[in-house]
Amino acid sequence: RDGCIPPGGVEGPFVSISAGETVCMGLYANSDTEHWGRVGGPGQPPAGVIVGDYVSVSAGEYHTLALKSDGTTVAFGGYDFGGQSPAEGHPGPFRSVGAGDGFSVGLRMDNTLEAWGRNDRGQLDVPAGQFVAISAGSDHGLAFRPDGEVVGWGFNAFGQTATLEGAKQFPLPPAPEPQ
Repeated sequence: RDGCIPPGGVEGPFVSISAGETVCMGLYANSDTEHWGRVGGPGQPPAGVIVGDYVSVSAGEYHTLALKSDGTTVAFGGYDFGGQSPAEGHPGPFRSVGAGDGFSVGLRMDNTLEAWGRNDRGQLDVPAGQFVAISAGSDHGLAFRPDGEVVGWGFNAFGQTATLEGAKQFPLPPAPEPQ
């Protein structure tokens, strides 16, 4: 199994997978999940099979989300910014979730958006309206409207959420001096 993903000991087959910065997550046909990558340590998602009634998974920078059939979310790892489980005042239930870098976004059953966690680059500034799909990047999110329009929010230094002209900009930190 050299070079195979997932590594030995994580058997699959999966019906859905998600890749994050340091961790990956798979969803089995029986609704259980499993992580691989940087797992099992403090603040990291657990190793091994997680038994549950899950319907989808999303891996972020250091945390993962699993969506249960009742629309609630379960989060694993990366507890630095509170982006893992919806905080009080950020209700579901959700039909879809996405994990970013310290923040998460959910598509509610009424097709509106909710985001929670880190917000230093506009990650929680979700647009209003109706949506049918979402995706969380490291510091930004995308949502798909029923008419096919794609809407973005959050960090936009490279045009990932809109064209650079007129986009909400957040300055990049200065590059380190060569030594």
